[in-house]
Amino acid sequence: MQARIIGHSLSEEEDYVIYHVQCTYENQIWQVDRRYNEFNELYEKLMDKGTPKESIGTVPAKLWWGNMKEENILVRREGLQVYLASLLENKKTQYDPDVCEFLAVKFEFDEEEDRLVAVPTKQKAFWNPGQSMVETMSKHYGYNTSLTPELK
Repeated sequence: MQARIIGHSLSEEEDYVIYHVQCTYENQIWQVDRRYNEFNELYEKLMDKGTPKESIGTVPAKLWWGNMKEENILVRREGLQVYLASLLENKKTQYDPDVCEFLAVKFEFDEEEDRLVAVPTKQKAFWNPGQSMVETMSKHYGYNTSLTPELK
């Protein structure tokens, strides 16, 4: 499974940042939206379970002021991306129930295919493998496809 932060937005009240996380497993893509506090809560849950710190990386430090400045948001976003990557690269944490809950996915064993399959538990902008990413971006985010006609 992979997860990457594909963007961010401000809450309606503009008092916190929402990070848009795109998750991918085989041919399925879904998106979950998470606040910094939710990343931090996941870190704390994993630490409370005794997960070795080297298995989970670190969450960027909490900012007491300036956390709504674009440059600070981008630095935090990069740090959160590194944190997500460390969780999913580590076999001890990539299928951890708390990590799966955070990424809004559960795994089920498909006996017919004799393999694990991902089942998104809540999803936004679910990508149909028959649909291009440009079509998905256009449909869900108002992306202007006329700017990139070669990608259709």
